[in-house]
Amino acid sequence: MTPAAENSPSATDGWLYGVLRTGPYRGHLVLGREPFQRARAGVSPNPVSVVSPSGELVMLVPGSDRGDGHRSLADWLKEKGWMI
Repeated sequence: MTPAAENSPSATDGWLYGVLRTGPYRGHLVLGREPFQRARAGVSPNPVSVVSPSGELVMLVPGSDRGDGHRSLADWLKEKGWMI
């Protein structure tokens, strides 16, 4: 990340799962994010966030903060009938 991007209000940390192609959040990013507490506590939740194109956190994928973010994301997308 460049220094300019680090100071940008729309810069978002995390890794990209994909962009929602369907549903009310179409065009929003689906990001895996590593909370600060994870490294310190040795916990392994893998929270997954839906982030607007402007970089604002919209929501946390249900259940992804308590366990396997990959599985929670897959279950949530299937339940909603949405795709990334």
